[in-house]
Amino acid sequence: MKQVIWTTKLVEEASNKINEGFVLTKLENPYYEGTVGLRKKGITFRMSQNEIDEYIKCKMDLQHFAENYCYIKGEKGEPVKLELRDYQKEVLDNFFNNRFNILMASRQIGKTVCASITILHFVLFNNNKNALVTANNLGTAVEVLDKMREIYQRLPFFLQQGITNWNQKYMTFENKSRIKGFATTKTSSIGQAADLLYLDEFAYLPDNIAEKFYKSVFPTVSNIENSKIIITSTPNGINLFHKLLTDAEKPEGEKSSYVAKRIYWWQIPKRFVTYIRLNTKKMEELEIEPITVLNHMKLKFPNKKSHSRPQKKDNKEKE
Repeated sequence: MKQVIWTTKLVEEASNKINEGFVLTKLENPYYEGTVGLRKKGITFRMSQNEIDEYIKCKMDLQHFAENYCYIKGEKGEPVKLELRDYQKEVLDNFFNNRFNILMASRQIGKTVCASITILHFVLFNNNKNALVTANNLGTAVEVLDKMREIYQRLPFFLQQGITNWNQKYMTFENKSRIKGFATTKTSSIGQAADLLYLDEFAYLPDNIAEKFYKSVFPTVSNIENSKIIITSTPNGINLFHKLLTDAEKPEGEKSSYVAKRIYWWQIPKRFVTYIRLNTKKMEELEIEPITVLNHMKLKFPNKKSHSRPQKKDNKEKE
């Protein structure tokens, strides 16, 4: 049986036939389980010279990969090419160029998109890499993997790797790189070597779980050559995430090995208002008055209008 040497033109012709309702044989179909957008393993693909040049650019430049080939859902649910905001460019640069990163960010800044693009780029352009995605609950970890699946499926064929496994919590590729998602619990551990470990919403882990998990995984990951750790979260009071963040922001000679970045709500276009909810239980423990917090915010952001409203004392409220 003659082997098909695939090109972008042949892949597009196969896609059109599938979309028109034709049933293709396995030899005629370049897709994993026949799903358009998912490249199957074991096929021979010939790149054009332009595709070779673009492949090299994408491998060397994460921003180029993100801005030219990554699509996300638009406001109406339609796929739109990603347009990076300035702070997202800084985040991607940090993730790409530094080994250990910690990001404190407001909601809706696109941190999941930035992390998803970084992880996907890492496994597609490097062989035999193991990326682990962990979060405060399994649903959050699965959301990150879902974002990666959406981005992957809209990549051009020449930038994809053949798929060997594709499910809700696990993705493996022909280059022997893989992505796995799981929830962080008292008994969970990475259980295997991690070339890239992503900890999402780390501030929302209970203190006893966060401390135990971090102490077990950091030495394991950091001992692997060229490994990476990315920690992201919205703020949630005084905890291990806060300590790691502030330690990374200390002066040279005192700071940790992490590169820190903060992104606030007012940096988001069209975001005009946010609310600060006080963790009254934690404030009582630290003997901090609400007016102290308000005055601190006025000093830190003197050009931002602030509006306060009474908050019920609720121990579940977040700082």
